[in-house]
Amino acid sequence: MKVLFIVLILLLSFTTKAQQLAYSDPAAAYNRILLEKGAGNYLQIGNYKVMGTQYVYGGSLDTDLYAEGNTDPKKVKASYDTYKKKLDVVITNSSKTMEINNVDSFILYNPNEMADKYINCKYIQPNLNGYITVVSVAPKCTLYKYYETTLATPTDNYINAELRVFQLDYTYYYKVNGSKDLLKLNLAYKNLQKQLKEHVDVAGTVDRETYNQNYEDGLKRIMFVYK
Repeated sequence: MKVLFIVLILLLSFTTKAQQLAYSDPAAAYNRILLEKGAGNYLQIGNYKVMGTQYVYGGSLDTDLYAEGNTDPKKVKASYDTYKKKLDVVITNSSKTMEINNVDSFILYNPNEMADKYINCKYIQPNLNGYITVVSVAPKCTLYKYYETTLATPTDNYINAELRVFQLDYTYYYKVNGSKDLLKLNLAYKNLQKQLKEHVDVAGTVDRETYNQNYEDGLKRIMFVYK
């Protein structure tokens, strides 16, 4: 019995450490909290009952909207739908929303009081739909993050085949100044070293443990010294 107790303590310790090292995207983490709070609420999509939200940070956020060819922003309440890749704006003095097109970019003020800039993908990579987030601008390149929501099967669902959840996924890209190519980044530390070895000393810039604790911060540091 004593041996079993020690084994359980060790397993708990390893699990806790693994959780501490695992990076969680702020928007994805926020949407998971909304999913837990909204248990029992569904949206019917085709044959599926879907729980959670398809809007980044839950939607209805203060937004600076830049229309095509306009450098003056319009301040609105907006929701970015990462499932349908569309921007919905809240109609003034109403709870209703309307899809808005012809948008160059928008700055979304998330619940963490941070400003996230989104650019229309047609200016960055026409093969992508919707909008892409600017993470950081480095001397030689720009780091981007692309959000995309999929319908996933709940891990604790063993009975209801119709049940799904909105799952917010993200992919990091970068583009070298003057290049037309948007390059996808492989987040695994070892693979990232191989991918960027001709341009960055990844290990000399950020160690594996620090990188695994926060991918995004590590990528910012790596892109800043990109040659």
